[in-house]
Amino acid sequence: MVGRHCTFRSWGHNGHNEARRTQRRVHLVVAVVLRSVRRDLGFIVQAMTEEELITLVMDEAFYIHKRLGPGMLENVYKTCLAYRLQRRGLSVETERAIPVVFEDVKMQCGYRADVVVERCLVVEIKSIEQGIGPLQVAQVLTYLRFLGLRFGLILNFNVRRLRDGIRRVLNGFGKSE
Repeated sequence: MVGRHCTFRSWGHNGHNEARRTQRRVHLVVAVVLRSVRRDLGFIVQAMTEEELITLVMDEAFYIHKRLGPGMLENVYKTCLAYRLQRRGLSVETERAIPVVFEDVKMQCGYRADVVVERCLVVEIKSIEQGIGPLQVAQVLTYLRFLGLRFGLILNFNVRRLRDGIRRVLNGFGKSE
């Protein structure tokens, strides 16, 4: 009886492992297919609106600020934010070069956006004591204009409460065409 019980238990355990392996294979195939579709179709498979994307970035920023607190270098926050957003399956570019275009001249002057999410949102990371001022807003507006994007977000992590260090920037708002 004991042998039969162990055999039955062992069989059930192996069946369970096989089901788990099959489930992992299915998840892997689905993930590969979704990445492939996302890469091939690009803008067509855009399930998130810009507002939802901004909310998601701010949620991750709150999480990082809660875990690390203020006082770290900007690069630490930028790396953590890029990592968390990539884990969520978003397209993230760090240190994206911004060419300056004047009439027919295109210059690579060394301007770089900290984080560009899903090719539609510029996130500028700051760790400054004086707070977000007109200079930081002008910087992000310039990045948005040269990249041809509309939405920007400035996150200053060097504040006690992160909600005091968030500024949304909108390019082209109120322009008459």
